[in-house]
Amino acid sequence: MSKYKGGLYVWRVDKPHAFLGLPFVGRHFGYAGMTNSYYFRAQQHLTGSTKYGAVRAPWSDLRPKCYRVLPLPANLLKSKNKWRRRLVKGMETCLIAVTCPVYNDTQQAPWNIRKISKAKAAAQRAARDELGRAAVLAKAFIRSVVQILMVSVLIAGYGLTEGWW
Repeated sequence: MSKYKGGLYVWRVDKPHAFLGLPFVGRHFGYAGMTNSYYFRAQQHLTGSTKYGAVRAPWSDLRPKCYRVLPLPANLLKSKNKWRRRLVKGMETCLIAVTCPVYNDTQQAPWNIRKISKAKAAAQRAARDELGRAAVLAKAFIRSVVQILMVSVLIAGYGLTEGWW
């Protein structure tokens, strides 16, 4: 696949405050948008860009996963025609309105009450960086213990209903 294919995309990331980090409960849409190149946009989000002087995204440490929602042809993405550009911008706006990503700072739907400003996202990232690796390992250990306990309770409950004890 070419590095220059683009279209609409959405990033799902861990919720920084979700303690257990369960698949649907502990993740949310972090960012959505349109790009001319999935590859280079992902690199810009995850590692930053020296060419444009951009730092990496404040959500790039939350186990991000990119989903290519709708690949678009190059003649639509790079068109000089204002109606084609408006069509693509409208599709991007619809994607943002439907997914309600948390870290998008422009084109936010008015009903998205979960949105986070750039300043707050940067402060949250600094707080996570300050905690360090030990906090991440402790959280993973506690999550594993809780999941094992949940499975044990389910098995014990089933065993009681079947008369194993």
